This record gives sequence, C-alpha cells and structure tokens, in this order.
Amino acid sequence: MLDVFKFDGTHIPSPFSHRAFPAQPSNPPLWSLHPWLLAHLSALHRPLSTAYIAHLSNRTAVQTDARGGSSATVDWDADDDADAEEHDGEDSEAIVGPVPDLTNRWAMLMVGPVVLAGEARAALRAVRARAEVVQAVAALPAGSEVAAMWERLWAGFYRGLGV
Repeated sequence: MLDVFKFDGTHIPSPFSHRAFPAQPSNPPLWSLHPWLLAHLSALHRPLSTAYIAHLSNRTAVQTDARGGSSATVDWDADDDADAEEHDGEDSEAIVGPVPDLTNRWAMLMVGPVVLAGEARAALRAVRARAEVVQAVAALPAGSEVAAMWERLWAGFYRGLGV
C-alpha cells in the first residue's frame, strides 16, 4: 500500500488505500487511478502545468462538506453535455473524493507523472541557465566585483536550500 504524508504529518490518501475509495476494494483496478489523479491535479496551485490544470478545473468541481472534507465531481464528457439525449439518461459524473489540500511543494511532486515531468523540465532549464551563468562568471578576471557578487549570490541560494 502506498501512503503519502505531508511534512506536518497529515495523511494524503492514495489510490491504493481503502480511505481513498471507501466504496471499492482496497486494491482498485488501475483505471481508477485516472479519476484520482484528475481530482488531485485539479486541487494543485496553478503555477504547475497551468494550461492542463485549467483544462481539468473546467471539468472538476470540488465541494466542501460541513466537516471541512472535500470531494470532487468529474464530468467525464463535459464536451458532450449538449448531446445528453443520445446517452439515454446516463449520468456522466462520478464522485472521486476526498481531495486533500496539497500546499506543500514536495507533496505536489508525489501526485503524479504529469506534475513530476513539469518539475523535471523546470529543473533542467534551471540547471542549464546556471551552467551558462557559471561559464560567464568563470570568464571574468579573478577578484572582479561581479565575480564576487555572483559567488555570494549562489552561496546564499545554496544556504536557502539547506545544502
């Protein structure tokens, strides 16, 4: 069973946990990961994969109950709602709650491959940009004020990361 905890100790239910799917068996089929991932991605903050999450938020409505818990309703065929008479009254919505509050950046990384791929691309761009800066600073004469400034800047950056 895969369980995820935020740094403050609160539990984020996983798709393999019976807490995430109270009406289903403890090991749901793999296709049920898809609605779980959609519900969790729609709860993320917009800076990550903005266009994709905006697309999801058009299809996902998060509702909060009296106890403060959340559940998400995903409209699987939002584009086909105009053709509802062709579905013979089929309900196109499925409840996939609960939706956790994912405000911790590292907890967001654990959500799924879409977010992880976006983070990896951003990290790669940052590494490339840093390499260009390092090469430019290395070309400066030793003892230069600009070189010393960049050295202090990167030292502060790494201190901020706790390295």
